[in-house]
Amino acid sequence: MAAPDQPLWAWLGRGAWCLVLGARCLVLGARCLVLGAWCLVLGAWCLVLGAWCLVLGAWCLVLGAWCLVLGAWCLVLGAWCLVLGAWCLVLGAWCLVLGAWCLVLGAWCLVLGAWCLVLGAWCLVLGAWCLVLGAWCLVLGAWCLVLGAWCLVLGAWCLVLGAWCLVLGAWCLVLGAWCLVLGAWCLVLGAWCLVLGAWCLVLGAWWCLVLGAWCLVLGETCPKMTLGNGYLGSCIDEERSKMRYLV
Repeated sequence: MAAPDQPLWAWLGRGAWCLVLGARCLVLGARCLVLGAWCLVLGAWCLVLGAWCLVLGAWCLVLGAWCLVLGAWCLVLGAWCLVLGAWCLVLGAWCLVLGAWCLVLGAWCLVLGAWCLVLGAWCLVLGAWCLVLGAWCLVLGAWCLVLGAWCLVLGAWCLVLGAWCLVLGAWCLVLGAWCLVLGAWCLVLGAWCLVLGAWCLVLGAWWCLVLGAWCLVLGETCPKMTLGNGYLGSCIDEERSKMRYLV
């Protein structure tokens, strides 16, 4: 070990698992190298450079200018983060993440996973089964959960509440206060509309359109069904063969 009066970076240690705290640090252990300030590294096959941290290796934890990374085969670059890996966890501002299934871009994050597409801010992404935590979003895996400014979405069997939402799941697509839903067995609660059934399409807060069978629509200005001949009927059609418009 270096003498106490020597700079911290002059300290050299060896071990299976390296822990480094301080400024201008240099550590060589289980193939670990750390250079810089404000860094914490725990794991093997690690490389960290400066306050703007760079990490290469497996099972690494790095706390730098803005970065936190947990996983295997990860690359992280400073406050403006870049991560490449299969099971990566990244926290920071203006981050780019490329993993087994994940893609995240900037403060307004885009995540592409096994089954997920999410647009939000301040995002956290984990592995092939995606987890996104941010100012506006939460997404979990193939069966997706999204909590946003106004949004709640659950999996292939989707539930959406609020405005300005974009969700792509096994069967569902939802867009904003002026809602568009395409899929099977969808439940949508929007500005004025409630739709429950299969193969449903809903547009707008004032003008609702429903195509398919076994649908229920409730709206401020859409209280009933009409056909071209003025016929009034229920949105639930046992024949499941008619197209009806709500006006």
